[in-house]
Amino acid sequence: MPLDPVLRKILDSMPDMRNFDYGSINIEEYRRAEAGESRKTVPGAPFAETHDYVIEVDGGTIGARLYSNEKASDSLIVFFHGGGFVFGSLDSYDYICRTMALYSGCRILSVGYRLAPEHKFPTAVNDAFAAYMWAREQCSRLKVDVNRIAVSGDSAGGNLAAAVTLMCKDTGKPMPALQLLFYPVIGYDTTSFSQMEFTDGYNLDNYYTKWFTEKYIRDEADLLHPYYSILNHGDLSGLPEAIVFTAEYDTLRDPAETFVYRLRAAGNEATGLRALGMFHAFVSHISTSTAARNFFSMACSLASQKLMK
Repeated sequence: MPLDPVLRKILDSMPDMRNFDYGSINIEEYRRAEAGESRKTVPGAPFAETHDYVIEVDGGTIGARLYSNEKASDSLIVFFHGGGFVFGSLDSYDYICRTMALYSGCRILSVGYRLAPEHKFPTAVNDAFAAYMWAREQCSRLKVDVNRIAVSGDSAGGNLAAAVTLMCKDTGKPMPALQLLFYPVIGYDTTSFSQMEFTDGYNLDNYYTKWFTEKYIRDEADLLHPYYSILNHGDLSGLPEAIVFTAEYDTLRDPAETFVYRLRAAGNEATGLRALGMFHAFVSHISTSTAARNFFSMACSLASQKLMK
């Protein structure tokens, strides 16, 4: 299917990245610019009451933001933002989380895990797991049912959500009720069909993926670790139901769809939904693309229905 016209215009407005010097990226400058752009969109965000929390984690603290209103159900979606483990924040994902709260009717807990390269793997994974466990422990305070907690995230955040479920399995901790993943990172990939077909000109090229990986991963052992390369986990059985959205024009598409296949083969309930005409990070464009907004609305509705069973 042709690329969504709105997303096509966005791609056409982007600079040609084929000869870009990725070593020249100033991470702090980019983060400041990202925060500035988020402030422009927040005033028009859907209504939701918010409350910020501080969560103690190993070696420090992280922030978290709860989105709710008087009509919110007692279901909770613990959400981990994308950004290649290097970028993204509570503020830059404020609009997305407000919209998720609106479309799902659930309470949303957005997690501000620590970022690379200051904090390399497995810090983000450990932060995500700690935040999920904190949410379970704070159910009364958050006004949620402990049996109706999902984990969710997009891209790098989808990786963290999947890793949290594996950590629960491996440590014998209570599982989330659902994992809702948007074009998740399933591990470093250079050989899949989607990686080769969409590596140039579709919002996430191979050079940028490599740059993110180098900032996040310390060594080959990390690269192969099942909390990063999810498919390397030796036993994917006994995991919570998964709903995985992939994007047609995305380098990450095929590994994520393989993950759905592997989950089913291991006896889990798993649904894979390919968003036709979308590229990587389409959820970030729900304010401008009707198609992206419809996909996101459907995902939120599905999550709500599953959690309310």
